[in-house]
This record gives sequence, C-alpha cells and structure tokens, in this order.
Amino acid sequence: MVPVNNLALQQKENRASLRNPSVSAYCASTTLTPVDALKRFQKNRHDFLLLLDAHGLLLGTITERDVQRALIARESLDFHLEEIARRPIVVLSPFDNFETVIDRFQNSDVSFIPIVTHDGYLLNCITRDQFHAVVLEEITYHFSLDFFALDKKKRQFELAQRPWGFYKSLFISEFTQTKVITVFPGEQLSLQKHHRREEHWTVAKGEGLMTLGDTAFLVKKGDNITISKGEVHRIKNTHASKNLVFIEVQLGDYFGEDDIVRLEDTYGRV
Repeated sequence: MVPVNNLALQQKENRASLRNPSVSAYCASTTLTPVDALKRFQKNRHDFLLLLDAHGLLLGTITERDVQRALIARESLDFHLEEIARRPIVVLSPFDNFETVIDRFQNSDVSFIPIVTHDGYLLNCITRDQFHAVVLEEITYHFSLDFFALDKKKRQFELAQRPWGFYKSLFISEFTQTKVITVFPGEQLSLQKHHRREEHWTVAKGEGLMTLGDTAFLVKKGDNITISKGEVHRIKNTHASKNLVFIEVQLGDYFGEDDIVRLEDTYGRV
C-alpha cells in the first residue's frame, strides 16, 4: 500500500516514465542558464526547447530567438528561462487521433506540438517535418511513437529527384496532396495512370506536349488540365533550354507513389 502523502509523488514519477526518451534532447529544466540554453540550440536540429519542472510538468516553450530577444532587451544574460517561456500555441493529448493532429498543423504558426497529459505533464512532441514524414511514409500514428527518429530519414516532401526532373510536396492531408513539379528541357514523365486519385494540373512556367487519353495537345503557362482516375496521361517539356513547371493537385483517398501504373517510360521504369 502506497502512503497517501507519497501517492502524488508516485503519480508524477509514473507520468515521467511514460515520456518518450528521444524528446529529452529537447527538454530543459528551470535551472538551465541562458548561456547553456544557447549552447543546446547549437546542437538542436529543431529551434525549440520544452521547459519542464522537476516532475515533468510542461511550463512553456523557448526558442533561440526568445533567448536572443531577452539578451538584447536586458543587455544581460542574468535572467531565468522561466521568465521568458511561452505557453505552446496548441497541444495534443494521448487520446487525440491523427485527424486532430492534421487539424492542429493547419495553423501555419505551429511548427511543433507537445503531447501532454490532461494535467500538463509532457509525454512526447511532434514537429511539422515529422508530421509530414508520418503521412508520406504511411506510419500509423500513436502518441508514443519516436517521432525524432524520423529526423534521420530522407523525406520526400523536402525534394524528390526523378530522371526527368524533380518535385516537391507542398501540402498533404488525408484527402489531397499538392506538388510543384519541374520537368527538365526535353524530358518527359512516363505514360501512366492512377487508380485512387484524380489530378488537376496548372502550368506555371514553360511549355510542353500533353498526352491525355488518345489526344495530344500543346500546353503553356496558365493552362489547366484535369486528369480523371484511370485516365492515361503524360507530359513532355518541349523547350530546348527552359524548365517546365506545373502545380499538381491530387484528390483521392491514397497518394502513394505505388499508385502510379506506368505503361511506357523513357527511363526503363515500366
């Protein structure tokens, strides 16, 4: 039997034991000095620290810029981090589902989200980059995942090289994905189709030859193309020296690269 006066302490220790170990590199105690905090930021991949009390209660968040601003305003490093800590814009609970995570990251000002218990004890944290990695790698979300392990992986949303050029994903959710696609001069995508998504293209720069079903036609800046599910399509950059750039908006229930069915390909990927 646990003595009543020790019950609260044990509950706090139990909460601390649930915390994901990887998030510890981004945690700071109230005793950490501003100078030590700046040193931590030099080794910190993400620009934040989570300020905790001795039992793991989240007191606030601190960025390197917060410390720098305080230094300039006070003309001294003689202050406590707790004085400049800010409450996070949003938090998640261990009971929130992935739809809630998606909704939280709709706020463009949110670059990371602490995951806390109902009474404010830190369990984990997920950054916007890690959120994209979870989506793109089709990882089943759970609040206890080691999100920081995903920092070591190359994520397609940053930049994906292809033999015809490259693309960058701008946004992805459970129902849509948006990409900027660049095709090098004289290169072309494979002749392909998709089973689980339709696509809407807008040419932003350059010119090309579009194949859609049995029809081929020239496209230029400002042109819009709608590609239905299952419709065969391809685009070629017909310019000798300038890139072709278009915006691709995908609508459907799945956006993995394995939904590409290649029928012909210049680069031997059929």
